[in-house]
Amino acid sequence: MPATAVDLSAVTFADSATLGALLDAHNRHHRDGRAFHIVGPLPSAVRLLFDHSGTLEHFTFTPTLQQVIDQTKPKT
Repeated sequence: MPATAVDLSAVTFADSATLGALLDAHNRHHRDGRAFHIVGPLPSAVRLLFDHSGTLEHFTFTPTLQQVIDQTKPKT
């Protein structure tokens, strides 16, 4: 698969363990040359986790899953 999309739009709680798992997955994808998207919109509590940890710029945020599919499907 050329990309992984993680939909956090319905998440009501996220903490440092969540963030650590997302960072680890992002880094592994980057190493393997694969895209890693976080799909939103993000609930305010989740957005605050990224804002306060300074990790917002490490991730690619995409509004919908369909946009991830459109961006990553092979061109024919």
